[in-house]
Amino acid sequence: NIALLDARRQHLRLNASLDKSAVLLVDVDFRPSAHLFKALHSRHAAKRILNERRVVVCPAFESAIETCAKTLPELKKLVDDGRAEGFHLSHFPQGHTPTRFEHFWKQSMQCKDGDVSDFWQEAYQVTYENLFEPYIIMASAD
Repeated sequence: NIALLDARRQHLRLNASLDKSAVLLVDVDFRPSAHLFKALHSRHAAKRILNERRVVVCPAFESAIETCAKTLPELKKLVDDGRAEGFHLSHFPQGHTPTRFEHFWKQSMQCKDGDVSDFWQEAYQVTYENLFEPYIIMASAD
């Protein structure tokens, strides 16, 4: 039956395309950083997420001001000044403490601003804990 073969072909094509894509799982009010698109469309991201099938936790921050930081040093200054913090750390620390924000700062501040390869080389292990609600990026086929 031609219709059945065509349906099967479409299913295989969809699954093949999913093998080469990733999904970012976030809340509706999540505002991605200015560099996220570039970081996720690099060969380093493809290697970690699509080839190695790693799940990447996005460190999330919330700010008391409407304007977002455009660089990591700007964000770090907001955190140091008490105008931003790791997402919900003040009232629901279990949700994002496993992200290990201090380790994130230690690793990410070593990166040259805008050099995407540095972000992936400075990746670190995050361990799931009860009530952890991370924002993640993973291969969509998984």
